Amino acid sequence: VRGVPPWIALTAGALGGGAISKARFERAFADLDVDTSVANGKLLAGAFDGSWLGRIEVHALAPMLAEAGIMAVVHPSIPVANAKELIAYDKANPGKLNFGSGGNGTTTHLAGELFNQMAGTKLTHVPYKGAGPAITDLMANQLPVAIVALDTSMRLRVSKKLKILAIMGNQRFPGQSDIPAAAETVNGYGRLPT
Repeated sequence: VRGVPPWIALTAGALGGGAISKARFERAFADLDVDTSVANGKLLAGAFDGSWLGRIEVHALAPMLAEAGIMAVVHPSIPVANAKELIAYDKANPGKLNFGSGGNGTTTHLAGELFNQMAGTKLTHVPYKGAGPAITDLMANQLPVAIVALDTSMRLRVSKKLKILAIMGNQRFPGQSDIPAAAETVNGYGRLPT
């Protein structure tokens, strides 16, 4: 509404990138006409119809305000240099690889599960309470693979404390064109059904 300043509430709540926070907000202000959005609304709208959390209804997607890349990264001791080699390594060593994410239901978790499904891998998910602890365990060689946001991993790439295998999407990320997209190895990866 023009003339009315927006109220932005940054709240925690996983399960599809903020769906719990969205539901909590809408319940608290049920008597008002409010419009809410979540950080990962594109993913949420593509995966759910809203019935699973009561009042949440996905009417339409708002224009994208910003986009952040998600990457698959590995500890330097893992003998792979790209997504194709990761797939081959996992298939040759079943049950050996785990992947960490920022937590259950987060975009990074779902990106890893989508990779598993589409690439035929069986990486076991290890949920962390945020990307920081996952990266800490990756650097300490306690976790072989992590799916994390681009900004989390780029600084460590320069120091060679981790290897970036792929952008978890259907195209390379602007400014990081030397990093291949997962879709270059896994046909159709990163495309939401229309």
